[in-house]
Amino acid sequence: MGNITSLMTRYLHWAIENRVKWDLKLILECPDCVFNELTFWLNNIQRLNRKHLAGYSFPHVVVYSDASNVAAGAYSIDIDSNIFHQMWTLQESLQSSTWRELQAILLALMSFKNRLRNKCVKWHTDNNNCVFIVQKGSTKVHLQEIAMNIFKLCSELNITLDVVWIPRSENTKADYISKMIDIEDWGTSIAFFRFVDDMWGPHTVDRFASNLNKKLPRFNSKFWNPGVEAVDAFTQNWNNEVNWIVPPISVVCRAIRHLILCKARGTLIVPKWPSSSFWTMIFKRGSHLQPYVIDVLEFQPNQNIFIHGMNNKSLLGSSEFVSSVLAIRLNAEFT
Repeated sequence: MGNITSLMTRYLHWAIENRVKWDLKLILECPDCVFNELTFWLNNIQRLNRKHLAGYSFPHVVVYSDASNVAAGAYSIDIDSNIFHQMWTLQESLQSSTWRELQAILLALMSFKNRLRNKCVKWHTDNNNCVFIVQKGSTKVHLQEIAMNIFKLCSELNITLDVVWIPRSENTKADYISKMIDIEDWGTSIAFFRFVDDMWGPHTVDRFASNLNKKLPRFNSKFWNPGVEAVDAFTQNWNNEVNWIVPPISVVCRAIRHLILCKARGTLIVPKWPSSSFWTMIFKRGSHLQPYVIDVLEFQPNQNIFIHGMNNKSLLGSSEFVSSVLAIRLNAEFT
């Protein structure tokens, strides 16, 4: 059965080892965990009661991951060099390095899962504890929980996971990704989204989001992260959708052009900045609207429309942002 026996009997061993006397009833600190392990073996003992001696297979995919106190990062080889990146919350950033490294493996697996399904994956990490914990579990409950989630995900998707240790000097790219700070990590408040969605929705896809600030189940992101439908909104066809568009300021013009190219419709949220490059793509001379602009609503400052994500240094969402905000209804289906 291999490493599964160690991983899936951790709580059972704790219960036995912590008994006062051999003939007394067990006092279970985590009865649900023990019950889950017993249930697992009841349901899987026959299926797992064998070991293929020649079970080695050449890895289909190679992945490197790392974690800093800023973010988790990973990249894959042989599947278009996909990149996973996710900023930590404040609470997550204060966790141990082993927790962050394990969580990075889990989050990257969740992000790449559709591309790793039914594949043999060789996973590189520069944390030796992670190699041991993924294979055999941990005596620490919060680390064991992550190990269990990794095992369940791989079992569900038929992923053969081989986690190996490498020196930090050989993991420089993943290390770099894990230290990237998303300077555009801001979004709109849920209350504001619901208000606009009730008027002009229902919206179907959040085009510029992450799994931490998405407003809809379907979303596009800059990098791979759990639940993302597609990476890079500009590679997608926006037609036949009601798009929720809250892009970084630097790509507002490109977002409008892409919507026109796709003959699509949606709602664009931007600051009221008349001197910006995107202004003439919304208004003609004076206050006349471009043909694809159906309606514009102006929201006064200090209504908590923009909120910070994990990067609390961004202008939008801070007390220094005092501009009005525009909600712009776009429809280029017939232009």
